[in-house]
Amino acid sequence: MKAIGRMWKHLRYRRKGRRCSVFLPLKRQPEFPGGQEAMARFVVKNTKYPPEMIDANVQGRVYMEFVVRKDGRITDVEVKRGVARQLDEEAERVVKSMPNWKPAIMNGKPVACTMILPVKFTLK
Repeated sequence: MKAIGRMWKHLRYRRKGRRCSVFLPLKRQPEFPGGQEAMARFVVKNTKYPPEMIDANVQGRVYMEFVVRKDGRITDVEVKRGVARQLDEEAERVVKSMPNWKPAIMNGKPVACTMILPVKFTLK
């Protein structure tokens, strides 16, 4: 499981009443404490497969989008692409329960960064 970070900082602003965007390069992407493997263990340990979804044999990947703030907090969590309401809600709960991350770095300073994390639900 790998979080898909953007190596570019997306800045939005208004100019003459129009919404504009600028992308600036990041020196370091946000990182879960302990790295990718620790994040995978956290997700597996904290995810509870909803019983209704087990009975209905529903599987798939829920893509979660969230922002890692300058202080490492996870905010603005939302389902980017879901599977079923119960699985989407469970993936959202797990992402919201994550500890603070190491923030992205740009020009030597921490910056907020948007991340996308696929959460895989599989039955054996």
